[in-house]
Amino acid sequence: MKFLAPAFLAVLLLAGCTLNTDIANNAAVNNTVEDSPAGNSAAENNVAENSAAENSAAEDSAAENSAAEDSTAEEGSDTAVLSFSSFDGGGHEYSAEIGDTSILSYESERDYGKRDELEDGSPYRHIFTFTGLKPGTTTVAIYGRSPITDNDDSLYKAVVDEKLNVTLESVRKISTLFLYRNGEMYYNSYKISHWQDGYHVSVNDDDDQYIDEEVVDALMQVIDEYDVASWDGFNKSVDHVLDGEGFWLEVTLMDGTSILARGDNAFPDNYFPAISKMQEILDTAEITSYVTTEEP
Repeated sequence: MKFLAPAFLAVLLLAGCTLNTDIANNAAVNNTVEDSPAGNSAAENNVAENSAAENSAAEDSAAENSAAEDSTAEEGSDTAVLSFSSFDGGGHEYSAEIGDTSILSYESERDYGKRDELEDGSPYRHIFTFTGLKPGTTTVAIYGRSPITDNDDSLYKAVVDEKLNVTLESVRKISTLFLYRNGEMYYNSYKISHWQDGYHVSVNDDDDQYIDEEVVDALMQVIDEYDVASWDGFNKSVDHVLDGEGFWLEVTLMDGTSILARGDNAFPDNYFPAISKMQEILDTAEITSYVTTEEP
């Protein structure tokens, strides 16, 4: 028996050491959990970081896809594609017109995506695909017409190279313009819109008439000269000013640029030289012949 006692004691001591080691390890794990923010373990934090990285990658991918969808032209390829968003029951209906149909042809379709049933308000993308027929340069005009909102027109320079690759380049011209001023002087107000037969203008909300394209191009030069596009979003007013002035300017260009600016005794940079030139151009323009706003 006296020989068994030391051996039995050694076994007990070894078991005790193993038990203490397990307790220490458990304590270390518990301390890690308590020290981690919100009780997350290091492993959980790694999972969260990986998940955040995956979400970020997914968001970047979505942004790239969105940018691709918003791209209006695939340049330098054997075809070029223009895509416009609209909806049934009041959205713009788009049509295309090619200056020289011997250089370029097109096909169009409406893409509703994966929809089981169509109804008023159903969104779609109107897609135009242009194919080169022979080398040369021509124009592509896209007309957007809606019964409930202003025209949405676009104009492009189309180039077909020797390999019949098609490139489309936006042309910077006015699609619509509305100018209103009030103050101690009386000013005419103007609303200009582009149509297939040229530019129409309404003066002081009167019936539409023709206005020469050169006049509208002169307005475009003023817009560029004084960086009127930078006015977009300007909306300020100052009260209690005697003999002041207010204005409202709204412009859409065929390259997609839009300008909406309004003020009451508060004005954006270069306001007075720019607005005075625009007013003079319109007030002295030759305006002729009554036209209707129906499609010609």
